[in-house]
Amino acid sequence: MKDAFMSSVSMPAGYGKTYKNFKDDDHPNLIHCPLADENVNLLAHHFKNKGELVIKREIDGEMFCHPHPLILYDTFLNGSVSLHDPMKKVELLCDGCLRPITSMPFYKCSEHDCDFVLHEWCTMLPSQIQDHHHSPGHTLVFMAKTPIDSLGLFKCQICWLPCNGFAYGCMQCAYYVDIHCVFIPDVITHDAHPNHLLSRFKASSAYKDCKACTERIGEMGFYCPTCDFYLDLNCALLLPRTIRHKFDKHPLTLRYYPAENHGSEYFCEICEDEFDPTDWFYHCNMCAYSMHTACAPLKQQCKLYFVI
Repeated sequence: MKDAFMSSVSMPAGYGKTYKNFKDDDHPNLIHCPLADENVNLLAHHFKNKGELVIKREIDGEMFCHPHPLILYDTFLNGSVSLHDPMKKVELLCDGCLRPITSMPFYKCSEHDCDFVLHEWCTMLPSQIQDHHHSPGHTLVFMAKTPIDSLGLFKCQICWLPCNGFAYGCMQCAYYVDIHCVFIPDVITHDAHPNHLLSRFKASSAYKDCKACTERIGEMGFYCPTCDFYLDLNCALLLPRTIRHKFDKHPLTLRYYPAENHGSEYFCEICEDEFDPTDWFYHCNMCAYSMHTACAPLKQQCKLYFVI
């Protein structure tokens, strides 16, 4: 039965049937995970909820360490530009957050031969963050390019993923955080553990394994205080509900439990290795394809054009 997992999410420990323990009116800006798809991210959610998306036709590129003005692209009449589309093997990644640009408006360099692009919300980042939740007492300054090397490559001190996009940091402490991790919310909800709020916590205060990937949680994660349910940051926030992949013409859906009732092994269509279906994975109902979440093109990547 293809959708047996939908009824089975309430069966094992950590996925138990829950009754809602909060009121929606008390959390009007609550983030519901998994996020719908790869086009949705924390930055867009943050600024749209705060009503701070004031669009200008042209902005100065120097504030982003870019030598040319940036022009608003809000229609295809601005010029020939293709939005990000993995099915057509077209890549358009924001130089700030390194996430796909799949819709207008966005900003592009005014020079025809320059491919520097930014989401509109990535042009509105504050110059400083005071008392960041992971480094209280420190002022983190916006950096279009970290001073670590000529490419601005750094490892985020919260999610530990490599990044060469925009950052916030303290140069005195050599502490740098990518712009997504600066806006991690205090609480979220997740379909894998519905009706209970999941609170952010420092992993150093509780050594726990992630329910999604079964790996030990690193710096920070989310947990349910009343249930034995823990998620690391990447599994909670970087795994969208659906993805598109060039090897499958149908959307693949994030699964929290086996997609079929059968005794045979599960194999990833990308790496061809067997995997444990009690870990989260992506699955296509139409083609019966499955793949590791780590093999799907989801994790934050460096926007680099050479081999490290």
